[in-house]
Amino acid sequence: MQTRLELLEDYFPNGMYWNHVGVDTSEMTADEIAMCVTDTPCNHSVYGYGNCNIYNGLMDDFFPQYEDETQCLGYASLISDLLFGYDAPITEFYDFDELRIGDHIRMGWYEHSMIVTDIDWDTDTITVTEVNVDYENCQISWGRQITRSELFGMEGDLTYYTRYAN
Repeated sequence: MQTRLELLEDYFPNGMYWNHVGVDTSEMTADEIAMCVTDTPCNHSVYGYGNCNIYNGLMDDFFPQYEDETQCLGYASLISDLLFGYDAPITEFYDFDELRIGDHIRMGWYEHSMIVTDIDWDTDTITVTEVNVDYENCQISWGRQITRSELFGMEGDLTYYTRYAN
């Protein structure tokens, strides 16, 4: 798992943007567009969401309220599929103590998603990769650490999704 995460971090580098600003997508498939990374922010408040990547993976079944998975949800879905395979079953759960590397965290009230990249059980701290933490630019982030108490202190419900078989 760690090797796959490192390869994904190389492909989707920290500080870059998960979008297709300035990319000629006219002859690209939806999956090819979803793999685009640029060095230019989306600037949603100025340009809207037209340059945001979209990825509708298997996680889409859990979020029928969205026509397309963009920004943090699309990125988390893509990373999950790349880590485990598109057809890997998804199980929803609610217990922080069952989290594993590669699991998807969805913060309901904030409407934000992230993927767990490391867990320190001694300090109850997770490390995540995510996109669009500022809700503005689709910037890719690796390495943000969040303690259990910080995560639970964020308003709203938390739902976890795993692709592990057991």
